[in-house]
Amino acid sequence: MRLLAMIGGAQGTRNTTMTARLLDGKTIAADIREQLQKRVKERVAGGLRPPGLAVVLVGQNAASQVYVRNKRNACEAVGFYSELHALPGETTEAALLA
Repeated sequence: MRLLAMIGGAQGTRNTTMTARLLDGKTIAADIREQLQKRVKERVAGGLRPPGLAVVLVGQNAASQVYVRNKRNACEAVGFYSELHALPGETTEAALLA
């Protein structure tokens, strides 16, 4: 893919042609997940615990619940340990920190 770019400078504006590379984010993400899954399996096979994610979710915000569910699914897909600590919306900051 060729792009025509306008480049400005002290001498004024000039045209130049640049080469662009189209990135396929889904394919790149799948490759990264596959590599990560392999590394986690090697780690566990070597007698180590899998990496993990702990989430503290306070309240019932739907968007937060979706976000946390997606993170936990991503952990499961690559072999990470994940745990959820769901607390009621009335939880005070002091209680949360305790």
